[in-house]
Amino acid sequence: MNYYKLILLFLVLPFESDYCTCPPQRHWEKAASIEYEYSEVVFVGDVKSFSNDKNKFTIEVCEVFKGDLKSGQIILGKNLRSCYPYIDRGGSWLLFGNHSQIFEVNECGISSNIEKPRQLMIPIKPPSVISKNRRIEEKTQRENDAKEAMQNLLTQLRNIVL
Repeated sequence: MNYYKLILLFLVLPFESDYCTCPPQRHWEKAASIEYEYSEVVFVGDVKSFSNDKNKFTIEVCEVFKGDLKSGQIILGKNLRSCYPYIDRGGSWLLFGNHSQIFEVNECGISSNIEKPRQLMIPIKPPSVISKNRRIEEKTQRENDAKEAMQNLLTQLRNIVL
């Protein structure tokens, strides 16, 4: 009988990947202000390289908005793999997180690639029944809106530092 209870317990316990469910960001400006306060470091970094499994990466610090990092400093970062954001490509990133010996982004945060920002940073319109061309236009518009939102956020952060 105890074996059945044990088996049942393992079946109903969540797996590690189920531990994190990020709510959608409704308003990126409010989220940015909260995340800025919550973060130990906020900076623009250039992701240079990845480990084979992409769990670790190196970042060159380019512009610091908060924290004790220095421009030009090379630091090691670690993907948590359980929650977004996930650092998955090289290039410039706006990063919010914590750094002691290894940098970790805030789970469920708004850290994002600058050239191709996450679209969660802008309100997403509900889907509608539209033509394929219109869907492509709307997707392009959302991507452009995300890029504009990222630039606005960078401007706001630069104004905080001044």
